[in-house]
Amino acid sequence: MFPYVARIHVPEQWQIAEREIAKILDVKLNDLLQPDAHPKRTERFPTWQQPHQVSSYQVGSYRLWGLSYRILHPVIPRLMEGEWNV
Repeated sequence: MFPYVARIHVPEQWQIAEREIAKILDVKLNDLLQPDAHPKRTERFPTWQQPHQVSSYQVGSYRLWGLSYRILHPVIPRLMEGEWNV
């Protein structure tokens, strides 16, 4: 599995496959570049033996972390440098 970067034209209304998608977040690159948008938090999960520091992006009341974070984090500086024209 590989992540892809693409430019899409946002439709007037999304058609959601409700069994697969709970919500669509329209995240702008500028949202992820805000100084307070990249917090680290100590998280505890029942399957973890001890708490861990978890990096994330905060966008409004939503937190992008885990796989979303691991995909976005290395891509953002490359977008800012103009590596891709998206």
